[in-house]
Parts: sequence; structure tokens; C-alpha cells
Amino acid sequence: ALVNRLDILLTALAGLWAFALYVRTLAPSLLVSDGAEFQTLFYTLGMTHPTGYPVHILIGKLFILIPIRTIAYRANLASAFFAALAVAEIYLIVYLLGRWRAAAISSALALAYLPLFWRFAIVAESYSIASAFSLTILLLLLLWREKGTWQYLFIAGVLGGISVGVHGGVVMAAPAIGVYLLLTAR
Repeated sequence: ALVNRLDILLTALAGLWAFALYVRTLAPSLLVSDGAEFQTLFYTLGMTHPTGYPVHILIGKLFILIPIRTIAYRANLASAFFAALAVAEIYLIVYLLGRWRAAAISSALALAYLPLFWRFAIVAESYSIASAFSLTILLLLLLWREKGTWQYLFIAGVLGGISVGVHGGVVMAAPAIGVYLLLTAR
């Protein structure tokens, strides 16, 4: 088995710990600049500055539908969720790379507490969801490498395509992923 119950538990705990941390410190209301733009556009389903972030806007809309507090709070909650997901994924990625639980959990917690990462985890911005998409793609590539199952690679490719609508920065990893695939393809 690639991961066992303990690893799944540690992954979940790292993600839940980060989510609790971010919700506790979540920006409670309206923001300024890009954050305010995302808060508004999640509600109206409008288009933001280039590239428009259409997938991010649609996913943000789902968070707006959660019946708690204000629309602004719910928009901020989307970032907290995806940042926590990224923290959990870091545990799995580091574990798969070296099979060291101490390194995996310390890496996950280091990301959770990283000041810049934390700052964007508590406001409606595109960086948390972009991190989660990037790390999901990387995790799927590692699972493909370990198991040799083409479905992991297929889902990674689909997410790579969808990520164009999340944040342009995610796409910048495509050349490195292409080289990795060329070097490791069986």
C-alpha cells in the first residue's frame, strides 16, 4: 500500500488543523482590491481582470451558497478550504517522496504557518485554490509513478486543463511536467 491508515489520519489532521486555524483567523467581512473583486464576482458570476479566473469564480459561487454568515465571509472561506487542502496534500506528497512521516507532517505544518501562505488563506484570493490545483496535479503524477495506473495521469491532465481557469500560474508548471513525463514514461 502506498499509504496506510496512519498516513490518511495524519493527512486529515494536518488539513483539519490548518482549516481550523484559517477559519479562526478568517477575514470576517468585505475586503479591498482583488479580494473585494472576488467576493463580488463569486456572487454575481462576473469576470474579473485578465485572465478572468472563470473556474475559480464558479467554484467560489459554490461557497457563496453555504448558508452561514455573510457573502464576504463565505468567499473568504473558499480560500481557507483550498489552503487547508493544499496543506493536507503536502503531507501526502512529501510522504510519497521519502516515506518519512516526520518530514511530511513538519512540511505540512510549515506550509500552514508560512506567513504569506496564511495571509492569502484567509481572504478571497486565487492563490490558495491555485496551490491546491497545483499540488493535486503533482500528487496525481506521483501516484501515477508509484502505481503505473493511467487514470491518475488522465485526471492530472484534465485538472491541468481546468487550471487555466483557476490561475495562469498553474499552467507555468506544464513544461516541467512534460519533461518529467518524458523522463519517466514507461
